[in-house]
Amino acid sequence: MQTKMYALLVALLASAAFVGCTSDEDATGSGTLKQLSFSAVADAGRRPSYVSGRMKTQLHPNEGNSVTFCSGDAISVFDGTTSQNKRFATKESGASVTFYGAAPESETYTALYPYQEGASISGGVISAELPATQYAQSGTTFDPQAVLSVASTTNTEMTFGFKNVCGLVKVTTTEPLAKIVFKGNNGEKVAGNVSITVAAAPTVTGGAESIELKPISAATSFAAGTYYISVLPQAFEDGFTLEAYKTSSSATADYALNIDTPVEVERSQILNVGKMSEFPTVDANGHEYVDLGIEIEEGGKTYKLLWATMNVGASAPEKFGDYFAWGETEPYYDTEAGWSIGGSMGTVFNCTWKTTPKDYKRYGYNWVIYKWCEGTDKTLTKYNNNATYGTVVDNKTQLELDDDAVRQNWGGDWVMPTKAEFQALINNTTSVWSDNYNNTGVKGYVFTNKSDASKSIFLPAAGCIYKSAFTGILHSTDETRDNGYYWSSSLRTEYSPNAYFFRFELWRKAGYSLPSVVLAPEYSDRYYGRTVRPVLRVAK
Repeated sequence: MQTKMYALLVALLASAAFVGCTSDEDATGSGTLKQLSFSAVADAGRRPSYVSGRMKTQLHPNEGNSVTFCSGDAISVFDGTTSQNKRFATKESGASVTFYGAAPESETYTALYPYQEGASISGGVISAELPATQYAQSGTTFDPQAVLSVASTTNTEMTFGFKNVCGLVKVTTTEPLAKIVFKGNNGEKVAGNVSITVAAAPTVTGGAESIELKPISAATSFAAGTYYISVLPQAFEDGFTLEAYKTSSSATADYALNIDTPVEVERSQILNVGKMSEFPTVDANGHEYVDLGIEIEEGGKTYKLLWATMNVGASAPEKFGDYFAWGETEPYYDTEAGWSIGGSMGTVFNCTWKTTPKDYKRYGYNWVIYKWCEGTDKTLTKYNNNATYGTVVDNKTQLELDDDAVRQNWGGDWVMPTKAEFQALINNTTSVWSDNYNNTGVKGYVFTNKSDASKSIFLPAAGCIYKSAFTGILHSTDETRDNGYYWSSSLRTEYSPNAYFFRFELWRKAGYSLPSVVLAPEYSDRYYGRTVRPVLRVAK
């Protein structure tokens, strides 16, 4: 298919020429028409520092920055004598083509791109229309009917130096949409019937307060991608808004991108507003994450959950990472010194234990040295809702960020998942046990996006630490157990010494035909050393 390129726009990266031809003497009721020859020069324009690129329609798919005309392109040519609107069209394609038409002989000529049958000129002012309904074009182009540019010349110069009338707002969508509505926050006129003063830098006035970007033809939506909206150039003192509609029948927008600071759409420039998403961006602080297609309602808000690809302290998805007591942000051992574990339940955890400020080596993970108590489960000093378990009753049921091992180690917007978020992971993904993840020999669970099989995370069966022993993995001649224990940020409100964790287990035993699988949130004493998997909550 021939790619449409329109070289009469501003900021085209190559100059182009067109020639309009008629018969030598084509008499009409309005005067004698002469064969005319015009040259067209593109307007390179000026690029402010915040603008991402120069205005263009579509770059040639095979020739980098080159642009071409397309067969069927047409322009309006107004003569300076009768002010008639004459249509000139081309049957050729390329950087230099001939436009055919008929116009009275005159000392001056003015041109409008693209051709508009209802356009007129009076006193050097063109009356035309910037469509308030524009159609989404794929790739690096936009609605050709919204590409207004003007030029004037004399019969001695015969050169049109085209100037673009509008500016472009560039937006990237993250999902298919039925339409996008652009409007200024102060009711500015952004499109519709326009009066264009043809000068070195065209000035315009308009009549419509919004622009709709819609699918081409009968399509119900346009795909996720990058699109351009042609807007009358002006300063928006209080910014502007882009409203997203998932269905054409929606009475109200599903979500919006609001630019609430002063911003200017400049003639012949592209203003890139970035991604338009139902969910705002978050700070991942350099860590990788996966969208498993999970949304959850918590605290009266809707969140999308983005799951990290590895545990805190791990260097790869199959690595176990570090072990934390609930509400503590550092492991009890020296991670730089390294550690090792055996292969059976209850194996001593071989590591370099920290010695200050507590005797970690003597007690390991134990109530005696747990941070948020005074040595027993009856002396809690934080996260307690019953005086039976400590004199400090603060009724806190979720970890604060200062006590979140994820936030304190990874930074950004990362947090430890809640009990409900782990349940959402179970309910909204496809989960499969792996005995040999990526040929690493590591066992665990793979959780996959139900609608996109390319998106998944792996949680290794990393066991846990009880006192000074590693537990949760058993490999014997007749029985195998591989457990994963991942802390949540949720306290067990019925019994404050406990907190919820996410447990999964694969159990094989001689004489059983199938493995026994456990996949559920459970609870235990808070002093256990368990792994943590970060999550990002993206508020709707």
